[in-house]
Amino acid sequence: MPEQIPDGLQPLTTFRFDAGAAKFATDDMELQIDALETRIERVVDKCKIGDQGFPVIGAILNLTHNQEELELLARGLLKVAKLVGPLDDLKKRQQVLELARENPTWFAWAFGDFNQSVDEAIEQILES
Repeated sequence: MPEQIPDGLQPLTTFRFDAGAAKFATDDMELQIDALETRIERVVDKCKIGDQGFPVIGAILNLTHNQEELELLARGLLKVAKLVGPLDDLKKRQQVLELARENPTWFAWAFGDFNQSVDEAIEQILES
């Protein structure tokens, strides 16, 4: 929109408002708004997380509607989604090693394979 009226054009002295056209435009916009809101609601309903089905996208939309912020969040979630699986696997392995270190006797009895050492002990007894 120009900051000033271009040369050669006279300033408007009257403005004709067409209520019928405004009603048509309003009705059309309402249909578009309803369609977009319905699509968003479907996505929110399909993307619930956790045991209780928390609508996380709905909560995020309560915080912001800024497209750049939402796209940044989406990219961040994709990156994190690829990292949490390997992180969880490493943490599980770490817990097992910590358990073995804290209680090696229990760990040995619970998970040890004593077949070979028992067989060797029996052979040594028979050889004596």
